[in-house]
Amino acid sequence: MPKQKSFGQRVLANLKKKVVQLLLATALLGGIVWGSARLLGPKTLDRVDTAGQARAKEEYKYLICNSCKLEVLYTAELDNHTCPKCQPPKVGYLMPSKTSIKSGGDGNPWRRYNVAVAIEAVLYLALIYYLLSRPVDETPTEFVLTCLHCGLSLQYKPDGFDQYAICPGCEQVIKLPDEDEAMTREDQEHVREMTILTAMELDLRKSGTIVDADAENGEPNPHDAPRG
Repeated sequence: MPKQKSFGQRVLANLKKKVVQLLLATALLGGIVWGSARLLGPKTLDRVDTAGQARAKEEYKYLICNSCKLEVLYTAELDNHTCPKCQPPKVGYLMPSKTSIKSGGDGNPWRRYNVAVAIEAVLYLALIYYLLSRPVDETPTEFVLTCLHCGLSLQYKPDGFDQYAICPGCEQVIKLPDEDEAMTREDQEHVREMTILTAMELDLRKSGTIVDADAENGEPNPHDAPRG
């Protein structure tokens, strides 16, 4: 059965398999941030119609520089214009506000938007962590078994674990391995290669081609058969 992967291996595997999901999550975040700006950001005069301009004049009483905090009474002509007090390279913009800094308000019309974006960023990072850290389902869809009666290679699915089946080659009843002993084709090839390498190593030892360092030092070779 496949070994449990580390966190880093799961992240790399998920990056390869979940690119579309990550792109969709990023696009969704962009749409939510844009919607938050439209909904929670200050309603400047270039973003409202004529009827809304009168409402904006009634709601906003002050213009506050977002850089130096200069506060002036609200006028539509100065809404979102550069601050006359800030000097280059420092540039500030007069943002509409309903409350004065002197009354205890911070005068930042983007405060609600900034809070919303912070929450959205945390949720986005949590979603990315969930997508990248969750285990990838790599359970093979098919396992293989060699019939002990005729040597035919059989394939079966996970729902056949520990069940009985009839070999189509010799029509003998065989028992399929359970989940712990089931082997994929790759596992079977690995076992076959290791068996061949082990047999070759034993042949080379018998012929004297391979000599252990312990044998050269006069110590007994654990591969040699015990003498009577």
